[in-house]
Amino acid sequence: YVVDTGTNPRAPKIFKIVEGDEVKAKAGLTALHSAHCLSNGHVMISAMGDADGNGKGGFLLLDGNEFNIIGNWEKEGEAQPFGYDFWYQPRHNVMFSSEWGSPNAFYHGFNPQHVAEGKYGRSLHVWDWKEHKVIQDIDLGEEGLIPLELRFLHNPDEAQGFVGVALSSNVFRFFKTKEGSWKAEKVIDVASKEVENWALPSMPGLITDILLSLDE
Repeated sequence: YVVDTGTNPRAPKIFKIVEGDEVKAKAGLTALHSAHCLSNGHVMISAMGDADGNGKGGFLLLDGNEFNIIGNWEKEGEAQPFGYDFWYQPRHNVMFSSEWGSPNAFYHGFNPQHVAEGKYGRSLHVWDWKEHKVIQDIDLGEEGLIPLELRFLHNPDEAQGFVGVALSSNVFRFFKTKEGSWKAEKVIDVASKEVENWALPSMPGLITDILLSLDE
């Protein structure tokens, strides 16, 4: 949904609806999530599924005037098994994307067995910002199950940031090494609590969002 807040800020109204069927037909994507404005005026939106609801980490592009579908941001064949959030740092020619899971799994509610079956993600993907292709995958392991919100530091010269991990309930720092590759390390753990009548005997913190203070 594109909402016009400029014509009359006191009475926002729908400017355009980009229908799901059109997104499927032109980009092969469903389950859209994060939207960011690009410097060229386009709007980029991450997706979590393909046209059939299987996991697919691709990106939809809209023009910034009429909000028509341009197509996919990623090059053909570069979509990842899962998608969720993304954040970019153009001065380092890099973008990071994270993973939730297959829409066909989470649409029906959380089932721990689906984690064991590989229907949820645990990796970060490093993209070449100019070439629109993946250059590195970072597997966060068993302590990095379902990494969601990504945040680079506010300083555009910084080559580091953080990601909140939902099911494992921790925060990882990702950073560029002296050799030019990227790594991630766990920096925060949130303890689980014993509960009843939930899918698991212990309830993780389920970190679904993180914010970085402006003073970093």
